[in-house]
Amino acid sequence: MKTNHKIRLVGLDLDGTLLRNDKTISPFTQNALISAAQRGIVLVPVTGRPLSGIPECITRLGVCDYAITTNGAAITQLKTGRRVYSAPIPYEKTVSIMKRLDRADISFEAFANGCGYISPAVMAQYNKKYAGTPVGEYIQSSRRVVESPLSEFERKKMRADEIFISCRSAQERKTLAREFGGDDGLQLCMLEDAFLELTNRGTDKGCAFARLCQMLGINKENTAAFGDNANDEPLVRAAGLFVAMGNAREDFKKTADMVADTNEHDGVAKILNKF
Repeated sequence: MKTNHKIRLVGLDLDGTLLRNDKTISPFTQNALISAAQRGIVLVPVTGRPLSGIPECITRLGVCDYAITTNGAAITQLKTGRRVYSAPIPYEKTVSIMKRLDRADISFEAFANGCGYISPAVMAQYNKKYAGTPVGEYIQSSRRVVESPLSEFERKKMRADEIFISCRSAQERKTLAREFGGDDGLQLCMLEDAFLELTNRGTDKGCAFARLCQMLGINKENTAAFGDNANDEPLVRAAGLFVAMGNAREDFKKTADMVADTNEHDGVAKILNKF
């Protein structure tokens, strides 16, 4: 164990990290989470999902007081549902981005109020691709289908926590990344395939993680974070101990303080039991 400091807070990415590929956790991992909480360790889901997307297999355990969602745009106290921190994209910019995507007929989701707003056409695409899978179940439980997300946001004057773009090709993603990356008010993350995530500038998993630690009076050296993907890089940099999953990319694992077993084999739990 590469730390001489007592771990008091642990940030846990969900997909590809804490969750198995079927979006569940094993009894072994459940027990490890419960045991860690009983030892006084603060357990924090840190995810790109909206609040409504945190699975019941985690929330029913009652071991997490806070969750960082939509890639750091919100910190929520789970027992009360109260947001203790929020950093959405400003309203004018939210609408401008959505208009740009609508004009080009590019599929997207806009997240606000703990769920994703999605058009019937985009939901139909997801249903076709993910029907009968754990991912499909997650999408169904965490999205709200509206005729026009843009009109919904304009009508309610909503600001997006995050805008998730499904590009039609790697080249289209590259073009959009260049366009939105030049906007000083936006932060972007390029994921595998042709996905692009937009949040407010200075908003990512790491910034929210550091803010929560400050709120709770916990020093960086007393924290650890588990991750497996590009959007976890700010999170693991913000923690005192960086644990990469065994299923992560090789370059991601090379920079880690330690490498856990895979998400399919209780990687988080095996390390958590050592804290």
